[in-house]
Amino acid sequence: MIILAALAVALVFLLLLLVSGRRRKNAVRILLVIQVAGGSLTLFMQGQKMKKISSSVLHFIISIAALTVHGMTAALDGAISVVSSDPNVLQVTPQADGTFLVEVIGVGLANLTVSGDADLGDGVRTVSQVFEFEVYDGATEADHFDLSIIEVTPAAVAVDETAATGDAAAGQAATS
Repeated sequence: MIILAALAVALVFLLLLLVSGRRRKNAVRILLVIQVAGGSLTLFMQGQKMKKISSSVLHFIISIAALTVHGMTAALDGAISVVSSDPNVLQVTPQADGTFLVEVIGVGLANLTVSGDADLGDGVRTVSQVFEFEVYDGATEADHFDLSIIEVTPAAVAVDETAATGDAAAGQAATS
């Protein structure tokens, strides 16, 4: 568990370094932490790339923090709001600890819109970001690949075969 925490901290630090040099149009970005069984994964989620999740997932918990253009945590005036565009695909429930429980209801497309008031005074300046999710049928659709190595020829065997036949072309093919 300590290794997972250290890896998460290192990943966040690396992402902060990579993102801090880039100029952004929006002054605030959203940091999202997804917690799954056995640990959590911290992501700087950009609204442009769709996130895919299997329908075999019952729910996941997200934690959100507003960030400045330089990757530093930014204060918001009031609570953060997370709303699903399609409650038949994803339903969002705020939790007492400030996180959000996202239940996977069905297969389809849904946007999670995260918003908050970035103006710390009497005014209102809403900052928001949309995250696209596709929930696919986890029971029937492919999720990943499995690669199996079915045969390995050691380099020493390939050289021995070349010496026995005297065929330089075969030796070249066997070692490439």
